[in-house]
Amino acid sequence: MTLKAFLATGYDTGEGKVLVCVRCVGLRRTIRSKRHQGTVDMIEVDVFDDTAVSVLKLWEDKVASAKTWVPNQTILLISKPTYKMYGKVPEIGIRYNSMVDVDPQFPDADWLRNRAKTLTKRESISIPFPSDTWDIGVAIHGPGRTLFTIADIEDQVRHPESKSDFTGKLSVIILEMKLMENWHLILNPRVIGSMIDESGMIAGRKLVWHDDAWTQLFFGNTANETDDQEVNLVEQSWEDLTVLDTDCIREIEEQLLYSRVTLTFGWSSKLERVCILGVEW
Repeated sequence: MTLKAFLATGYDTGEGKVLVCVRCVGLRRTIRSKRHQGTVDMIEVDVFDDTAVSVLKLWEDKVASAKTWVPNQTILLISKPTYKMYGKVPEIGIRYNSMVDVDPQFPDADWLRNRAKTLTKRESISIPFPSDTWDIGVAIHGPGRTLFTIADIEDQVRHPESKSDFTGKLSVIILEMKLMENWHLILNPRVIGSMIDESGMIAGRKLVWHDDAWTQLFFGNTANETDDQEVNLVEQSWEDLTVLDTDCIREIEEQLLYSRVTLTFGWSSKLERVCILGVEW
């Protein structure tokens, strides 16, 4: 059955099978267990098919199995998985009578493998930020900073005489987050579903983000606080985010959801896109 069907009601039978692809493999963690009166090893593996995403938890002797799994390539056929709802994220697991077939060879597995390749290729396509278009420091801190609404931007870019680039400020509320679905691709506009103000809504996937703006979104306004040396803050932030487990990622998503932020944006007439130059909290 599909992963969505299993998570909905399929787990009730106790005899279900799900075919999933590995999205990412987390770090090995040691957790104190009251049940075992000691510590146990655990690893979280994000899995998906074309209908849903979930987290597969492996414990103790099963942890080592995930070492050879390749994100967006390894296919798992799991028989008799367990189910648990933790917060907003459904979890599946393996019990004593469960079976896991790694990289099975049959038509459905081949289809999912090809589907994963297609999705990965589509998600990896990003529009480079037009770095030479604006003076970002002036746009964020300089004079003449105009506060726009989403409707104001739409009106200006649709004006037949408007062919030039411009910058401004935009105060929005993050209405939808998809960090749990896309956290392996943090610098991907799809991690933000949509943002709104009093005049309208803008889809996150349509935005082009500067690297520092991502850092400011997730970690505050530290991107401009370097004095004596250049530091690749986005690489640091990326490394920090990739070592977090799903609980931490979920917490970050919940903190960002419904938050109000001020965006410094620039309209690129060449890309015909709104580009995010900076984020202020």
